[in-house]
Amino acid sequence: MAQGFSVSAPLRKDARDGWEMNKTYKQLVTQNLKMLLFTVPGERIMDLNFGVGLKMYLFEQDHPITHSNISAKIYKQVALYLPYLRIDDVQFKSQGAGYPEHPANRIDIKVHYTIKPLSRSGTLDVVVS
Repeated sequence: MAQGFSVSAPLRKDARDGWEMNKTYKQLVTQNLKMLLFTVPGERIMDLNFGVGLKMYLFEQDHPITHSNISAKIYKQVALYLPYLRIDDVQFKSQGAGYPEHPANRIDIKVHYTIKPLSRSGTLDVVVS
């Protein structure tokens, strides 16, 4: 019988459990946060407001105002859908954020969070390109 909290996404075969499983809270939290960040609002028909939709920002200006909008959306969505998380900081690395050597048409986002019930911190690095 499979042991773990949930099936990990994307689905991958595992010799021991049949399907690869999230075996720690940190793996589960990371998966849930990634899903929230990359899901486009309206994509989940049972809750049309779910998701940050990072890919929607691909054609926006690489500007601190856009970064602020993304950051605000992350804080709001996490507070609503992942109440067991606290976002400590959202950092951006791109040409528009003051890194001229950074590749064009790419934004690196670093989300620092704390899992409230466990008092454990973590970081999720996301690339939008």
